[in-house]
Amino acid sequence: MGGSDFAGSSLAGGGGWAKVTGEVFWDPTAVRKNNIKDQKDEGKNMSTSEINLRQYNNIVAALEGENRRLMDSVKELEMVIDKMKQEKKIMKRRHRLEIRVRDGKELCIVMFVGAFAIGYVVAALITRGFI
Repeated sequence: MGGSDFAGSSLAGGGGWAKVTGEVFWDPTAVRKNNIKDQKDEGKNMSTSEINLRQYNNIVAALEGENRRLMDSVKELEMVIDKMKQEKKIMKRRHRLEIRVRDGKELCIVMFVGAFAIGYVVAALITRGFI
């Protein structure tokens, strides 16, 4: 990069402070409505620990924002999962009802065939004189 060090810049994902050609300045992309000259002067007058503290605070603030976004995403996904669970319960109930109806119809057919077979056997026995 020709002597540029963006290790702490917002471009490198490290917060609002950047060190370019040995000069520490506050990255204007990280802060709105501030005078860049004031930011550079502020960066020159701050100690390394203050700069590190500001970087840390910026990182923490960014992580808190990301955490909120992730929690919102998790809540949305939990709602989708709950909705799918309810749909699954409804489908299971419908399936059980369909099976009961189908089993009832099959049972009626089996009973009808069985009654017909018994009637046929009884009729055959009567006509042949066994009963």
